[in-house]
Amino acid sequence: MGKIGRVAKAFGGLLDRATRPITRETLIPPSAEDMIAKHELIFSEMQSQTESHMEAGQKEARAQVVKVGDTLLHVPGAVFSKLFQTVREALDISVGATDLKYHRQHLKLMAKQEEHKLSLKPSLRPDDVDRLQILEMERMHTSVDSLRKHAHEVMGKIGRVAKAFGGLLDRATEQTLRLMDSTVLPEDLTSLELDDHLRAMRRKNLRQLQRLLRGGMTYPSGKEGEKEEEEEVPAPVAVDGRTYLQRTWRALPLSSLTLKAAGWTKSSLKTDEEIEREKALLEEGDELEEEETEEEVPESYMVEGLDTPCQQAAVNARDRVFQQFLNYYYKQVADHKQLILAQLRDEMLWKKIW
Repeated sequence: MGKIGRVAKAFGGLLDRATRPITRETLIPPSAEDMIAKHELIFSEMQSQTESHMEAGQKEARAQVVKVGDTLLHVPGAVFSKLFQTVREALDISVGATDLKYHRQHLKLMAKQEEHKLSLKPSLRPDDVDRLQILEMERMHTSVDSLRKHAHEVMGKIGRVAKAFGGLLDRATEQTLRLMDSTVLPEDLTSLELDDHLRAMRRKNLRQLQRLLRGGMTYPSGKEGEKEEEEEVPAPVAVDGRTYLQRTWRALPLSSLTLKAAGWTKSSLKTDEEIEREKALLEEGDELEEEETEEEVPESYMVEGLDTPCQQAAVNARDRVFQQFLNYYYKQVADHKQLILAQLRDEMLWKKIW
């Protein structure tokens, strides 16, 4: 028992030494009223800081939206130009391979023509002349057939790619306008009602809390049950709550991407003899063979979007790139037409001379 008493007494002494006075006693308000006043001061500082943060956030958000809007002005032009460049490079490679294949055949046939020309001598016997005549006529028919195959293959490639490009550009424009319609633009930003947001943060008394629990409505200002009157202004035509006009732009003229519009038809390769033969058949009342109908062009639809600078830039970029491709397409058709017809005329002229 003596040992327990000594331990208990020592423990009590430790407790006495652990007791210390309240620290920072001067910081504790002496009354509830003073405590409320101190908390109101803290809340006012928080309110001021919140306003500053919200204003800074609003400015930063507006700056970011403006930057995005400026970037969107240049995106469609870059995308559509890249599409045109990619299609042009692919078509150049494909058409170049076809041209090279038939050019090699043409060189071989021209070499044979030169060989037959040099073989034609006055010393040849009539049988040799007839045999040489047959060989040269076969070469001529082979050359004409090769030229027509060349024209059919290369013009088919150019025409198919042109129609595919028109459809791609049409769909790309439609998707671009849809994307821009869903993008927040500078005009979408309105000044935040900072007072209303901050009023919602104010502490509520017991009656206000009970009213909220019962599902009653409260308003930021004014008497209970009375909404604050707003100034009436003429509202523009809005789309889904946005103050933008809905605009419809014209469709792409995809009919200008046909080979016929570019100046190429099936009759472009007809020789003078074939034309004269057809005229004679018409005079006799015979019917000509029907030409193959040209492949139909996909219908181009009008595009719709909000009438904003971004959408206008997208449509202008579409029209500009389409015109660039149209010029390129017409030049491809014209150059190949000129080359093939020149070679065909040379063959027809040589046939008369031979």
